[in-house]
Amino acid sequence: MQVERVPFLSATRFHNEYLDVRPVVMTAMTARWPARTSFTPERLKTEQGDVVLTLRRYAGDTDATFLEQTTRTRRVTTMREWIDASSGELQHDDIKTWSVGESQEIFFKAPKLALDLDFAGLFPRGHKRFEHYLWLGPPGYTTGLHTDEVAVNLLAHFVGHKTVTFYAPDQTELLYPETRESFEDGMYSAVNVMAPDPAKHPRFAEARSIVAELMPGDLLYVPRGWWHWVRGHDLCISVGGVSHSV
Repeated sequence: MQVERVPFLSATRFHNEYLDVRPVVMTAMTARWPARTSFTPERLKTEQGDVVLTLRRYAGDTDATFLEQTTRTRRVTTMREWIDASSGELQHDDIKTWSVGESQEIFFKAPKLALDLDFAGLFPRGHKRFEHYLWLGPPGYTTGLHTDEVAVNLLAHFVGHKTVTFYAPDQTELLYPETRESFEDGMYSAVNVMAPDPAKHPRFAEARSIVAELMPGDLLYVPRGWWHWVRGHDLCISVGGVSHSV
């Protein structure tokens, strides 16, 4: 089953039909955003190449969970080096297991880039500001199964193709949460989605998912409490817009 795709949503329709209810992909909301041209590999490498980024690791060939890996295993690199590695121009060890996720570093270094984004377009004038996060991953990278416990979570996808697999909140007991309380604005599943272990997590086979296939220009709404994991199929660049109030 596929996540619904619509060209545009008004603020009224978004609030009435989707907010805290279900995910949706908006295919034309970013058409006039300057970010469509500023968040490309070429522009980022040329204009922000010296920005230092933190890489997070998630591999499916270990017993360590997504929470354990993403909070403990880090590296640093520059934007230039990481784009070269992600595009295959520079050798990087175990490239598919590393990605830039939830990174604010570029917005600290170049705050004017946030002006190229317009996540508040789905909200009435005067809505509180969004925090911005860069996602930049190589072909084949995966983000483990988790939820985001924030009021509003939007993802603008600019480069590449990625699949986001969702599970509704009513399936939480099938997904084996590691904790019962939010950690760093999220909850994390103990299930290795790349190789589920039926002995450890037998009920995961009962979980039913819906899938969003993201293409350049798509804007994805991730409802609070919806579990999801992500796989990038090629070099992917996205920017998240997060607000802690509605």
